[in-house]
Amino acid sequence: MSKTIKIAIDASRCRSGGAIKHLIGIVDNCSIENVELHVWSYRELLNKLKCKENLFLHDSDLLEGNLFFQLFFQFFILSKELKFNSIDILLSADMNTINSFSPKVLINQDLLAFNDESMKLNFSLLEKVRILFNRLISKWAYKSSDAIIFLSNFSKKLVLSKLNKSIPNLVIPHGVEKKFFLNDRKKIFFHKDLSKSFNITYVSNISPYKKQLEILQQIEGIEVDKKIKLCFIGGGKTNSKYYKSVQEKILKLEKHKIEVKVIDFISSDSLIDILYDTHLFLFGSSCEAFGITLLEGMATGIPILCNDQSGLSDLLGPQGNLFDYKKQNLSANIENIYYDYDNYLPKAELIRQRAKDFSWENASNKTFKFLKNFI
Repeated sequence: MSKTIKIAIDASRCRSGGAIKHLIGIVDNCSIENVELHVWSYRELLNKLKCKENLFLHDSDLLEGNLFFQLFFQFFILSKELKFNSIDILLSADMNTINSFSPKVLINQDLLAFNDESMKLNFSLLEKVRILFNRLISKWAYKSSDAIIFLSNFSKKLVLSKLNKSIPNLVIPHGVEKKFFLNDRKKIFFHKDLSKSFNITYVSNISPYKKQLEILQQIEGIEVDKKIKLCFIGGGKTNSKYYKSVQEKILKLEKHKIEVKVIDFISSDSLIDILYDTHLFLFGSSCEAFGITLLEGMATGIPILCNDQSGLSDLLGPQGNLFDYKKQNLSANIENIYYDYDNYLPKAELIRQRAKDFSWENASNKTFKFLKNFI
């Protein structure tokens, strides 16, 4: 009988939407035999994981606190708990860890710390300090780890170029929930003709690198014969200077027959309800390790317009519709899709078929098989 391997996952700092979905995806879909999974995280995230016989959940009051308490837990507490539970290997759900346990494999979830352009964006001083701090932690974690899992070839190339040291690695992309492959897709396309508005959806938190303000600035002069309704889904830091600038611009666009709505983070089921009423899926981020919400948009079969940065065109494939902020061509691209909508539907279907190559079952199996190489 094979020995049971005990794998720990440190998800103490998984706070972003993509990192949370990745953890849930690989844990819920783990089908590797003779594996015992132990997950350390805050209670809200642990409660989202499915109950399984081989899954053991660990929380701490420290992980309910701010960054200082999270780092304190990683450095002083986690190693003791790993030893107490006879853990064979640690998977850190991101590179921002200061735990020294070995063997350890990292997942790179965030490119901001490695993107030189991020310091030029309209972040607050505190946010820029946080980015630099994460860069230092990531480099330290890299030097003390046995391997790294990247989400895309683009992120692999960028991160390794900044670290100047070879290390075993593997590219394992996100998966996508099957529910995003909308069944009654014809309803979307019929609705486009009957609707009194052209509905655009962009799923991402409001932040300088997500470019919501730049999007609003470039669609101001758009010329179509229906009202434009743009929905930003994902919320953001409402007290930030950038968020306030976005809100100010939204008010100014009302006289241009452009209605913009901001919605906080919502469940997948609620998002799908909105997507059924969406005619164009917009993704404008300038810095992504992968782009999980873009993949979800691909799965729907709705025409997509995406920023040509951060390797996102590699995810979309040759059928992707791209725009460039520097060329000021966002409005022109939206107008082209609006007036020639039927000819964009076959491309959207090819992109939808491409999305079927990305599954959480595959991501989970590849991840845990890769970990076994370092035990």
